[in-house]
Amino acid sequence: MIRHVVLRNIIAHGQGSCLILGHPDSWLEDINLENVKLYQSTDPAAGYDRSVHAMYFHYAKNLKVKDVQVQWEKPESAKWQSALYFQDVNGLKVEGFSGAPAKPEFPNVVLDRVEGATIVNSQAMPGTRLFLRVAGANSHGINLYGNELHAAGAAFKVDDGVASDAVKAANNF
Repeated sequence: MIRHVVLRNIIAHGQGSCLILGHPDSWLEDINLENVKLYQSTDPAAGYDRSVHAMYFHYAKNLKVKDVQVQWEKPESAKWQSALYFQDVNGLKVEGFSGAPAKPEFPNVVLDRVEGATIVNSQAMPGTRLFLRVAGANSHGINLYGNELHAAGAAFKVDDGVASDAVKAANNF
């Protein structure tokens, strides 16, 4: 089991996704990422680069992502989508995130089967059409509070099958 890990003060220039992955039988617990700047690019000649999201988190409990910044660089991949993608996460706090999706048709942040999440003091960058997309029927208890979302066309969208009250939003600009 992997638990109680803090990754702090990281500047990374990567060709491929940052993957933080637990296992269905052994979820990550109490993982904290703080002050991370990720510059995402790709190598078009590399057959191994299958990255879709800049940062992808799967199977985690009590995950904290604070002061994370994602920037997409050239060359870009045709497969790129969202800056942050969280799947099968229980207990999430995103604080001070800034970034944009790779392409305007994708959301900045995706919560898929996420229970109990708070996104606070984060910022949608210009060109963002949708800041947050919520998917997965069991997603609930999601709070958007005190974020700068004026550059986004929409703050959030809840997919079909997700309870209409899964997201509560307050004091967002």
